[in-house]
Amino acid sequence: MIIFADITLPIKALPFERTAGAKTMPDGTTRRFNSTKYTGYKEKLSWMMKSHRPIEPFLGPIKVRVDTLHQIPESWTQAKREQSRHGIKPSTPDVDNYVKAVLDSMQGGWFKNDSQVGIVDGRKFWGDQDGMRIMVWHQLDPKFPYPEAIQLEINLNKLRQG
Repeated sequence: MIIFADITLPIKALPFERTAGAKTMPDGTTRRFNSTKYTGYKEKLSWMMKSHRPIEPFLGPIKVRVDTLHQIPESWTQAKREQSRHGIKPSTPDVDNYVKAVLDSMQGGWFKNDSQVGIVDGRKFWGDQDGMRIMVWHQLDPKFPYPEAIQLEINLNKLRQG
């Protein structure tokens, strides 16, 4: 059985930020701190997703897709705006940093740990406004065979044989 959530949020996507600073603790370990902007974003995103989350965090494997829509800059020419609208945004920040920010905001409420996410798909597009769509699949049977995994195994066996 698969439990599925499809959430559209009117929020500007922010990427995961590397730590804003670090502090050496008395025990010799280093504690890293995120920027105030990133921490605030994660809290807002978590709050916006709260009404959609499951009663209890999912256990077991999860699939997550994150689509981000980025407003086309007004400084672009009309021709460039029209050409880019709803197309892929092939520029920085990297798409995996947007996905990481979403996974960080989901941890605890949606799943115990983001290590449960076995399949992730991230896409970033240009559009007339900022926003994001987050889709979550929860596979209750971790032994469910994925066709992609079967095909990969077949391909690897062919490489080894030939």
